[in-house]
Parts: sequence; C-alpha cells; structure tokens
Amino acid sequence: MTWNFRLLLITLTFAFLSGLCGCITDSTDDDTPPTLDHSATSREILTYNVAGFQTLLVNNTNGDVTITGVADLEEVNITIDKIVKAVSLDMAQAHVGDISITPTLIGDVIRVNSDHPTSTGSYHYEVNYTISVPRDWLIQVNNTNGSVDLQSFRNALEIDLANGTVVLQDIVANSDIDVANGSISGHLGIAAGGLADLDIVNGTINVLIPTNSSAEFSAAVGQGSVTVNDVTWTIPGETTQAYVNGTMGAGDGEFDFDVTNGTIVVGVF
Repeated sequence: MTWNFRLLLITLTFAFLSGLCGCITDSTDDDTPPTLDHSATSREILTYNVAGFQTLLVNNTNGDVTITGVADLEEVNITIDKIVKAVSLDMAQAHVGDISITPTLIGDVIRVNSDHPTSTGSYHYEVNYTISVPRDWLIQVNNTNGSVDLQSFRNALEIDLANGTVVLQDIVANSDIDVANGSISGHLGIAAGGLADLDIVNGTINVLIPTNSSAEFSAAVGQGSVTVNDVTWTIPGETTQAYVNGTMGAGDGEFDFDVTNGTIVVGVF
C-alpha cells in the first residue's frame, strides 16, 4: 500500500467518524420539548336531585370551571370533559383513562374532585367542568391552572385560583375570591350588609359594581394603579394613584379590592 493511499484512507475515516459523532451529539443535545398537538376527550355527566343539598365544592388542577345558577332548578347537572394532550392521537387516547372524577355527597355538600397524574413533557391532563345548580347555593372552587366562570348567584362564592382568570356575571352575593396570578373581571354586586373581598397577588381587577350600591368601598394596590370611574360617593374618602376609598349609599356592605402588583379598574352599571 502506498503512502499516499494510506493518507487518503486515514483522512476519509476521520471525516466519517467526525460526522458520526456530530450526528450523535446533535440528537443528544436536542432539548426541544415535544409538541402536544393531539388530544383525546372523554365526557362524563353527573346528575343529582337538589333536595337536601346547599353547597357545591369543585377541586380541580388544570382546566376551566363554568358554573351557572338557575332559579327553581330541581336537578344539578355536572358535565365533565376529561382531556389528554399528547404527541400522537393514539397516545392521548391510551391515557384519557388516567383521569378519574370522584364525587362525594356529605351532608348538604356535593363535592367533585379531579384526579390524574401530573402533566409531563409527553402528556398534559386537564378537566373542564360545566355545571348548573340552584342560584341560591354556596359555591366553592379550588383550581390551580385555568379559568373560573360564574353566572347568576345570590348566596356566596369562595374561589381560590392559582393561575388564570375569574369571570363574574350577574352576581349579587358574598364573594371571597383569591387569585395568585391572573385577573378578576365582570359584574359584581352584594346583598344588603354583604361583602365582596377580591384579592390578587399579580394581575388585574376590572369590575363593574351597581351604581346604587350601599357599601364602604376600598381599592388598594402595592405596586400599580387604581382607577375608579363614575362612582357617586355619599362620603368621599381618600384618592391617590394606589388607593381609593369612600362610602356609597348608606355604607351597609363592603367592597374590598386588593392587588399586590398590578391594576384595579372599577366602574358602575
């Protein structure tokens, strides 16, 4: 074998090995998460006679909770959509059974819990609820990621949401709503002597309250701004960029809005 031929063989071998190593390195260093663009859904419907019950409690992790209050309703209807997102339809369908719903009836409480594995890079689990109950019930919702949409209630609301949005429509109730990151919006009233206590760590409160409300009013932010539009005060209070208070009507109830970082915008309807 000639010297020139040996040199050519060594050069080609080195080039091949270098390319092979490069391919291996590229595939190993690719940390791009998979795209979960396929989903499978399984629907479950629960119904209960309203007799003997007065409270609905929903515990959820990922997904949207929509609850509507209905006057003179005789049967609670809970529609549950269990959803798995994955890299393929087969994988999503194979794991939709991982989600289970546990209803519990204790005393006057209907309690519904979502149970599923923790979402990973390969799978995402969520549960969406659409529920109808009598509008004079106490509503309690604990949700981690998603939205809580409430319409037409006259008793009390207790909402705890980590990340997402709370939307209120036609609410005249005692309301205790806490959001870590997100927003609270909509139309919100209180009964005589009632309390609406809204708190957000990072985000926005943007609500309309009845122009004829009778309540002590307070809106405060730690970092951000407060804007109050068209409210008629019987006793004006303090107004700064970060704080507004005053008395509406006879001051029977209370609106107490607080945001640590963000904005508060309040108007009337």
